[in-house]
Amino acid sequence: MTDCREQLTFDFHRRKAIVADFDGGLITSDAGLLLIRQLDRRLGRSAAVADVLDDARQPGKVTHALPAIVRQRLFALIAGYADANDHTRLRHDAILQTVAANEAKPLGSQPTLSRFQNAAGARQVAQINRLLVKMFIQWMGRRKPKRLVLDIDPTDDPCHGRQQRALFNGFYGQYMYLPNLLFERTTGMLWGLRLRSGNVDAAHRVVQLLKPIVKALRAEWSDVEILVRADSGFATPVLYRFCEANALEYLIGFVASEPLKQRTKWALDWLTARFARDGEPCRWRGGFTHQARSWSHPRRIL
Repeated sequence: MTDCREQLTFDFHRRKAIVADFDGGLITSDAGLLLIRQLDRRLGRSAAVADVLDDARQPGKVTHALPAIVRQRLFALIAGYADANDHTRLRHDAILQTVAANEAKPLGSQPTLSRFQNAAGARQVAQINRLLVKMFIQWMGRRKPKRLVLDIDPTDDPCHGRQQRALFNGFYGQYMYLPNLLFERTTGMLWGLRLRSGNVDAAHRVVQLLKPIVKALRAEWSDVEILVRADSGFATPVLYRFCEANALEYLIGFVASEPLKQRTKWALDWLTARFARDGEPCRWRGGFTHQARSWSHPRRIL
């Protein structure tokens, strides 16, 4: 027989006891945010983000504290409310009021949240990136990783209005932003984000994204192996030189030019004949050194 609990209690509110029961009454589809808030209280993530953000508002005119605004926007995103204008209704939601501000009064309005988002500059984004790496290092504790694999990839973020710097990208065929994301492969944790206009190439300012992250990792583990992985959109000498100068291994996709195709034609012919003979999928791995005109020295192609 299933043992069902009639109530769940939460202790993140300093002055009130919060209890979730299953007796009916007012229903919300976002009660799961209580669990997220409980976890956030233990980990201190939203508070850490609020600490690195500047608040240029006049203190005497502030109605909503910065940590509450951070939690309001963050938890709404987690619940699937991507647009700031969703908060025209959400600011009156009892669950969001509880997890964001611990108060039963309206939260920040859409204009308040829009001003909050637009106030963050490149320096603050870089500070949050460093905070993400710091959180990983704290999570590792006394454990020292043998190797760290950093995956970099842009993601298309389509825009359907007249947002600032939402520009047309010919490859994706849409108006969009093109942020770069950096993940640690083993844990899947996000370590870095670079916000960019929609018309830039994949490798635009990738070194600026990598540099502070690598610096923080080297400061903590000076001899750890670091492998950078990316697709062919990042096949640029600027990234090669950065990796080599900082003793980083790298595995980056490379578009096959005609000279490279000629050097591997024998392998393709051999594989084609082998497949025709055996009817089984087959592959061959090999490598050679190659030097493009823009390179100062040869590099290995796999």
